[in-house]
Amino acid sequence: MKKTGLQDPARQALVIVFGATILYIFLTVRLGGISAVDIIYAMYFAASFQFEFISPNVRAIVFDIVVIMIGGTIFWLSFLGQFVLPVQSLDERKKVIQRLIGTLGVQPGPALFIRNGEIIEDPKKKNRKGAGVTILDTASAAVLHNQSSYTRAIGPGLVFTKKNEATARAIDLHTQVRRLGHKSPDEDPFAERGENESEEEFNFRQSRRLQTSGLTRDGVEVVPNITTVFRLISSKSEGSTQFGYNHDSVWQAVSYEAIVPEVSKEESRRNEAWDRLPVFVATDLWREYLRKFTLNQLFGFEDHEASVDDKGKSIPVIEFIIKKVNERLKNALFNEIDEVGLPTNRRISSLEFQKMRQRGIQIINAGISNLRFDSSIETMLISRWNAKWLDYAKGFQKTVKGRQSNAKLIGEISAQREFADNVSPILYDRIKDWQWGQTAKITLLESVESLIRGTLDGITLNPKLKTALEDEEAGLLDLIEWLHK
Repeated sequence: MKKTGLQDPARQALVIVFGATILYIFLTVRLGGISAVDIIYAMYFAASFQFEFISPNVRAIVFDIVVIMIGGTIFWLSFLGQFVLPVQSLDERKKVIQRLIGTLGVQPGPALFIRNGEIIEDPKKKNRKGAGVTILDTASAAVLHNQSSYTRAIGPGLVFTKKNEATARAIDLHTQVRRLGHKSPDEDPFAERGENESEEEFNFRQSRRLQTSGLTRDGVEVVPNITTVFRLISSKSEGSTQFGYNHDSVWQAVSYEAIVPEVSKEESRRNEAWDRLPVFVATDLWREYLRKFTLNQLFGFEDHEASVDDKGKSIPVIEFIIKKVNERLKNALFNEIDEVGLPTNRRISSLEFQKMRQRGIQIINAGISNLRFDSSIETMLISRWNAKWLDYAKGFQKTVKGRQSNAKLIGEISAQREFADNVSPILYDRIKDWQWGQTAKITLLESVESLIRGTLDGITLNPKLKTALEDEEAGLLDLIEWLHK
């Protein structure tokens, strides 16, 4: 709903005071304090600067009116101001009154609301230079500036801005996701300009291609999508918000923004936004690591001994590159590899991690996906896959059979151990009694009988075995009888 003039608290206060003044004058005239003639004469003498001829009653009433207007304006602005903004202290109420009075003057200040890092304001009031007020929700922060420099960082809540102080950059405190590369998996960055594609659309497509384009060691161009997930550094619930607000992180993120030289000072996009830095740095790392490997290594046509995960398990080269990019962005030290992707056995400082920390940014994850190639390269890759699919299938079959063999062996060992545990308790008790001198030395026949009886107990306690091994159970009982003959 559009706000009308009467909804402005300052104007509401003036309307009330003006109404009270008119009522006071009316009642004074009605009760005989002054007459209409006195008012006319007073206006005449005032216009001719003959103030000494003005009636004393009129002078007293003018004084009363001035007191009513000044005192009433201050009172009603104080009263209405505490309902306009969430103020608590006397100092905050004072600042609200000052800013409401300022809206009536020649230099009013801006009033903004920042929600999820987006500035919400009346375009007509955008260029106000007076002292103003800014309200930020729990997921927002900002950095203010004046005509010469940045002034301070502000977080969630109510903030009173000073004269000539404005918002330089609003920041969303949510976890951020930024992406570079082609728009969709169906977009071909290498395709010629289409019949229904305008020149502008074609140029934008080529621009997206160049954003993430990189070359392998053997000179093949690869164009992926690169995604980064990040947030400003803060501890949980810091700054009285669940999203975390850290003054230093917000200040560093904005105050260290790079300047785009080809953009004029008057344009708002002259500074490169802080939230674009992580994906740009991740892209540079992607290019650096890609040129250490050949296309055949990238797709597994050639083995690469260094492409292993943290547990030493072999992984595809593309996963190894993603691992190294994240290692550089998320750790102060990383394991260096040489120009052909082999480890140098050195741990060195990560300049990328230091740069992120300097800007108050914490990287959560970096991803590389949807690799695209020129159509001739894709055709060659498909041809190689078709030629090698049988080798891959046989290798996979061999792996499966090996796993089956291992599982069978493990199952047999486990079954033997379980069988031994089931049949040995009776024999174990007999041997223990003999060792303690409680029974005579156990004979071979008694040992065999104990094992047989242990087997019978195992069959009896397991209903499924008892049903399946009825004949075997009878045979074991016959064997016991034979031992006693």
